[in-house]
Amino acid sequence: MKKEDNLNNLLRLNLNENKYALSNSTFKKITLFDRSVVTNYPNYNNIVNLIAKYINLGRENILVTNGANQGLDIVISSLFKNKSVIVPTPTYYPIYFHLKNNNAKTKIVHYKTNKNNFVLPLKEILTKLKNANGIIIINPNNPLGTIIPQKDLLKIIKTCNKLKKFCVVDEAYYEFYGKSCKDLIKHYKNLIVIRSFSKFFGLAGLRLGYIIAHKCLISKFKTYQGENTVNSFAIFAGETCLRDLNHFYKVRDAILKAKNDLYNFLVDNNIKSWKSNTNFLLIKHKDSNQIYKQLYEKKILVSNTSNYSHYDNLLKNTLRITVPIGKDLAFLKKTIIKRNN
Repeated sequence: MKKEDNLNNLLRLNLNENKYALSNSTFKKITLFDRSVVTNYPNYNNIVNLIAKYINLGRENILVTNGANQGLDIVISSLFKNKSVIVPTPTYYPIYFHLKNNNAKTKIVHYKTNKNNFVLPLKEILTKLKNANGIIIINPNNPLGTIIPQKDLLKIIKTCNKLKKFCVVDEAYYEFYGKSCKDLIKHYKNLIVIRSFSKFFGLAGLRLGYIIAHKCLISKFKTYQGENTVNSFAIFAGETCLRDLNHFYKVRDAILKAKNDLYNFLVDNNIKSWKSNTNFLLIKHKDSNQIYKQLYEKKILVSNTSNYSHYDNLLKNTLRITVPIGKDLAFLKKTIIKRNN
């Protein structure tokens, strides 16, 4: 991609953004904000109440953050500074950045392949936990799109609890998967869940997320966050979205339907793809670089995951494609068909 290219002129399918999320009525409500949203310091009471209702947990279990990225930064800074952390890889790349900034020792364990599926190396993780201070998991995984079976995740959480280690689970794609470990914080004080408003709610540009954890950990995290780091406009937009959940579920269902459609289309066109529990698909083809360039020539931007860090050849010749819907999906499929012809 050239630096001078205008991203707004491209069909951006590279960062798993959700441009379809906001209804016209919700977007209008967000833009018609009161002057106090700009002039006053942020007030987090309403959004914390709405999140608490949304996740069915207490206010004391929630910390609103400047995106899930800040959530990761806070958790890593407060729990893992100068310590060792297990990171199943590939993973969300800013995790490496935050660990490095906190002089943490990253203990990488690589996902394996089994019958064309990606598998978490559970036994290796349980063994390495004995000599680490915790683990950071993305579930569902980005960029693989795979999930960790509930029984395996519970085993990791229980082992961390027994060994007095911390277990951090990034659930940025939770709403596309539908299963969460957040209720386990009632029983395991070592569990931390991180969520985002970027993927399901489509607020990537406003940077809004939240941490779910035991109240003792939330109190500790607040001392690392600083004051008023989440702006009032993001808070107002988040509140507005949480009052329009039925619409977001409808959009989610449309994306899931389109994802199944796209998966079958790719398979029919001899392009390897994996089932996904997110809003994207990972594909593999020996001509992946050529496919990337040809899509870009048609102003479709996807993610060249072959360049991901620490992937141990698992992502060789792969691309990650955010699932589009409607006319965008038709255009993507048409472009791929023309390439094959």
